[in-house]
Amino acid sequence: MKTVGQSALAQLIVSLLLVCGALLLNWGLDSRDIPQLWPAVGVLLASYWVGWGFTALYNSRAEMLMMPLSSALISVGWLEIVRYYVSKAQLDVPLREAWHVSAGVGAFIIVALLLRDYRVLEGYKYIVLLLGVLFQFSLVLIGSESHGARLWITVGSTGVQPFEFVKILIAVFLAAYLRQFSKWIRLGIISPKAGRLARRALLVLGVCMGAAEGLLVLQKDLGMALLLFGLFTALFYVATGRKDLVAVGAALTSAGAYICYSYFDHVQTRVEVWLDPFSDPVNKGFQMFQGLYQLASGGLDGTGLGLGMPYCTPDGDSDFIFNTIGEELGLIGLAALILIIICLCSRAFRISLLANDSFGTILAAGLAILWAWQSLIVMWGCTKMMPMTGVTLPFVSRGGSSLVANYIMMAILWRISWQEGE
Repeated sequence: MKTVGQSALAQLIVSLLLVCGALLLNWGLDSRDIPQLWPAVGVLLASYWVGWGFTALYNSRAEMLMMPLSSALISVGWLEIVRYYVSKAQLDVPLREAWHVSAGVGAFIIVALLLRDYRVLEGYKYIVLLLGVLFQFSLVLIGSESHGARLWITVGSTGVQPFEFVKILIAVFLAAYLRQFSKWIRLGIISPKAGRLARRALLVLGVCMGAAEGLLVLQKDLGMALLLFGLFTALFYVATGRKDLVAVGAALTSAGAYICYSYFDHVQTRVEVWLDPFSDPVNKGFQMFQGLYQLASGGLDGTGLGLGMPYCTPDGDSDFIFNTIGEELGLIGLAALILIIICLCSRAFRISLLANDSFGTILAAGLAILWAWQSLIVMWGCTKMMPMTGVTLPFVSRGGSSLVANYIMMAILWRISWQEGE
């Protein structure tokens, strides 16, 4: 019951901070009329407490702190999304984003109820992989292109980003496959004990991952390819401890990245902007130029909620939301945001360490790696430490597909933590 009390206190603090943040935002905007602000706050608070209540009442012995941590990240991101779209007079977006959060909580509850034993996923690893490839291949056929890459399937006014769900399927496949063959792969390719099975296992795994990466290249979605590579190499090392094969994979990926750079114009543009955004601050480098000035103007303590100018940076609600937060909340706000992300990832890694079977250990580690690596890619890109990739900051950036997918990942982790020690 101690953990339940701690999580309830954390959720209460997050709820109060959300309300205070909304008040400060309204004040910072000179009490400008935002008709859908408080209904959206109500939807968010209801979603937070429904999700927390489900985890507390259904099994309070399972992981309880991920729910308030995710709520804290959502609250920070949502407040900045409100700020961004109020300046664009698109007042319906904040309420729509709040409903996306409620859809994510609903997905969490549905997955948690249906997935009574996460270990059944191991028996369907090839079906899971096939579904992931088919979902991703659908983008090649019917996907719509944005910023040089095919990322979305649009139905009417609604867009879905399939890779947000495909990455979960790939994590499940890798966890199941590596658990089955890790002991043979660990022996080495040329080891007599490894025999034919190790070579066959590596071949099948290499072909599967090559096909997945190839589809991402066909879609010109190199950011997701980088995310997938990070997941693959990290999980491979977790399961086998083979540093040499990880190094080989890194070399092959570096060669592939150079080839993609040579053939894709939008990749060349991103690299040029990364190297020197000030050489063309009006055209190619405009987004990065504005993002860096956002961080500079934010300083240590920020301009204050509603007092910055995030609307000057394109995609300040998604790709560059890290900079938007830095402008209005400053370095202190960014440090707090990073600390919350670290806490969320550490809870996921803790579940991995305490899982009672190797499949659960690898799967939980894979989901934790996805959160951590994706967050690093975004933060490095927004601070010009690497070229921008266009992936979302988990639980923070705007996007229904991303929110629902992250809640599904959290539901799987919650189920794994529930069955610890059984």
